[in-house]
Amino acid sequence: VLFKSEKEDWATPPDVFAALDKEFDFQLDACASEWNRKCSFYYDKVDNALSRPWHPFGSVFLNPPYGRGMGVWIAKARAEATKGATVVVLIPSRTDTRWFHDYIYEQAEVRYLQGRLKFERPDGPRDAATFPSMVVIMRPTDRTKKEEPKMTTAHFYTRLESNVKVPIDVELDSLNMFVGGNKQGKTAGIEAAILAQTGKLPGLVHGKDITGFVPKGDRKITARLSNGTISTEYSANAGKKLPSSPVQSDDLRELLDGCEHVIPSVSMRDLLNRNAAKTKEAIMRRFGKIKTIAVPKALDEEQQVMWIEAIASVADIPPEDDAKETIAAAVKKRSAAEILADMQGWLDSTQRRANTAANAKENEVNAVQDI
Repeated sequence: VLFKSEKEDWATPPDVFAALDKEFDFQLDACASEWNRKCSFYYDKVDNALSRPWHPFGSVFLNPPYGRGMGVWIAKARAEATKGATVVVLIPSRTDTRWFHDYIYEQAEVRYLQGRLKFERPDGPRDAATFPSMVVIMRPTDRTKKEEPKMTTAHFYTRLESNVKVPIDVELDSLNMFVGGNKQGKTAGIEAAILAQTGKLPGLVHGKDITGFVPKGDRKITARLSNGTISTEYSANAGKKLPSSPVQSDDLRELLDGCEHVIPSVSMRDLLNRNAAKTKEAIMRRFGKIKTIAVPKALDEEQQVMWIEAIASVADIPPEDDAKETIAAAVKKRSAAEILADMQGWLDSTQRRANTAANAKENEVNAVQDI
C-alpha cells in the first residue's frame, strides 16, 4: 500500500506535525479521523471536507489520501487559500503530476523533506514510506500563474440607503456595528448591504422571496451602497421579474473585475447556532486567535458563576475560587476559541436540565393543588 502511495488512514509523524504547528498554529485538521486527528477541530469522512469551508479556521493542516484522487484535495486547498486560509499540505513529492503544475509550481512555497517519513498506523507499527515527501504552504497572498490577484483595502462605501424591511439611510465608516432592540433594523442593515452587492439575500431559497421584504405601502425594494464616485444598487418591483444582479457604476465594475466582493460580517445568530459545525466556524472566523476569555459585564452574580462553571467543565478542570485563575487554567489546557465553541452545548444541556427540574416541581405543585 505504501509503495502505491494509497495512504488512507495513517497518522502524520508527531515530530513533523509539531514543528509545523509551532510555526503555523493550526486550527483545523481538514482530513482526519478520531484516532489520527492533529487538531481539536477536524473533518472526517462523514463530514466530507471537500464540501465544507476551511477558510474560516484561518490556519489549516492537510494530509490527504495519497491515491489517484489527491489532485481534488490539492485543488480544494488552493481554493480555500484564495478565500483567506493558510493551508499547509503534507504530500508525496510528485513534481511530475498535473496537480503539482496546476496548483503548486511557482504558486506556493515548497519544502522538500530529507529522508523517508515513517507514518503511524492504527495498530501501532510505523511504516517507512517508499517515496519522498514535501510540505506545501498555500497562502492567501500567493500569486497564481494565470493572473495577478486583485485586492483592495480601500474604504469602499460611505453611505447605505435601503427600504429592506425598514427604511435605512446611514453614513458608513470602515467598521460598522448595527445596534438596537428587536425590529429596529439591525439584520435589515446587513441584509441590505449584501443585497446591494450580490442581488441575493442569505437564507432565501427562491429569488422571488426578496420582494417579501418590501415594506408595507411600497411597491419596490431598493438597496444602495455608494461613496460619491462608485455605487452598486439592487432595485426590484414587487410582482415583476427580478433582476439577476445589482447595477454597478463603471468605476466599481472596473475595480471589481475578476474579484469576488463580499462584506465581512458575523452574526450573533451564527455564534449561538445549535448547529455545532456552524457555531465553531463562526467562532473561529471571528475569535480564532484570542488568548483568553472575558466574563461578560452584563451578567449578574448567578450568571457569572454559571459562566465560570461552563468554562471549567468544557476545559475539564476543577473551578478555582477566583474566576481569573479558573480562566487562566482553562486556556492553558485548551485554546480560548475551542472553549467558546463548546460552551454553547454545555449551556444548552444545563438549561434543559433546569427546565426538566422546573417542570417536575410544577407537576408536584399541581398535584398538591388537585388534592
